[in-house]
Amino acid sequence: MRTTTIASCVLPGLLLGICFAASAAQRSTAVVDAKSGKLLRAPTAEERRDMAQAVAARQSTLKQPRTAAEAQRTLKGTPNGDGSTIQVPTELWTTLSATTDAQGKVSIREHDGEQAPATTDGGLEK
Repeated sequence: MRTTTIASCVLPGLLLGICFAASAAQRSTAVVDAKSGKLLRAPTAEERRDMAQAVAARQSTLKQPRTAAEAQRTLKGTPNGDGSTIQVPTELWTTLSATTDAQGKVSIREHDGEQAPATTDGGLEK
């Protein structure tokens, strides 16, 4: 008659746990190439959520310049030295607005500036 000890039951479970941990560690390898910025593999749902949260955290500290003078301070050269980058000031942004007339026709308009024009309750511009 064969007797089974607790150690003989725990050891396979421990090895199985180590295998799961190792496979999870392999899945948590880099998804995006640090140099090129290209995807190395399709991210999992959890990785996509983590990446989105990281981007949101970086975006929350970003202060968008309002005027051209403020934007001039964001002028930087590109790492390879071929060009330069600058943040576009919000005074140069355009806004799209859509309105529906009485016949149901949708009209889309582009407006300069940071805010769309005020509308009435019926969706018609003032």
